Amino acid sequence: MRILVVEDDPDLTLRRLLEHLLRHQDRVVPRQELCELIWGDPDVDALRGHIHELHRVLDRPFATPFLQTVSAVTLEQTRRPMHSP
Repeated sequence: MRILVVEDDPDLTLRRLLEHLLRHQDRVVPRQELCELIWGDPDVDALRGHIHELHRVLDRPFATPFLQTVSAVTLEQTRRPMHSP
């Protein structure tokens, strides 16, 4: 049985995306995997906006980005010290 989970709360969606990326920080997380996790569909265009928001919140305040786009469809977390100046 397959259960479709639809996220209406953008903050909850961002939290779930970040949590999944942190749990799998040892590898590149494919776009399809993230879409499947949140929307139950491997190809949802809404992911782009949510990833943009994660970059805005996590990367812009720091010199070293936390998330790295590996290609147009995959992301990985870069290791950054917890206390960046």
